[in-house]
Amino acid sequence: MKKTSLASIFITCMFLGTAQASSSELALSYEVQWGNVKVAYGAATWVFGDRTVTMAGTATTLGAVDTFRKYRGSVKLEADAIGGLYQPKSLIIEGDYKKRRKLASTVWKKGESTVFTTRQPEIDLKKVYPLQAQQIDNSIDPLTAMLNALSHLRLTGQCGGVYNIYDGLRTATLTFHDLGKTFLASDRPTAFEGQTWRCGVTSTPTGGHRIKSRWRNEDQKIDDVVVYVAALKPDLFVPVRMEIKSMVGKVTTRLVMPSLSFKQAEGE
Repeated sequence: MKKTSLASIFITCMFLGTAQASSSELALSYEVQWGNVKVAYGAATWVFGDRTVTMAGTATTLGAVDTFRKYRGSVKLEADAIGGLYQPKSLIIEGDYKKRRKLASTVWKKGESTVFTTRQPEIDLKKVYPLQAQQIDNSIDPLTAMLNALSHLRLTGQCGGVYNIYDGLRTATLTFHDLGKTFLASDRPTAFEGQTWRCGVTSTPTGGHRIKSRWRNEDQKIDDVVVYVAALKPDLFVPVRMEIKSMVGKVTTRLVMPSLSFKQAEGE
């Protein structure tokens, strides 16, 4: 998967999930910076029920990037919550880039391993590697993978887990690595400050990724992509920062703390 492409910036924004108690609503937003330049913004609202979770989010480019490489994207997720673990029901991702619209709608049917996807347009096999059925079946989406990784962190106190993911356009294997706890200093007026867990994330593309890509790094290190997770409440684990190293500099995604709104259902 590209590290600093607009697709990755979108995933960076929308990939950041949360693990928390049932019957609650969480709204939050993230800013993406390349060096000291703001390049993208993402916002999401998570709604957790007793046995289900939904999320709706948007992402957009900013500044000079918006002038030359404008991107607008949205994502909708619906998943089941069973015993502290999450299983996707549907994922819809939509994006407009260079006046080209891409849409992928994927459904995971309960009790079945087969996954169904509708795409507009279909993937171009001259530009990307083909998708394999064995990689798609028994997969989960990236957001649900993050939810499960956060649940694992909340229960064990350590980052960990390997997930086969699929977003309707690409497949990959995500691995989470425990990098220990650290105090995260606020480097922006609206950024989080406090104790965090450092989770390294490595990905191995398995289909749908571009055949010709300048960004692919075959020799990944476990700290090339680091997610900082904080327990904002005893049962509310939220990624507050993500740092991505690349050949053109560091991309940093920060939770905008004033944007965070958490509502617990009455009686919880």
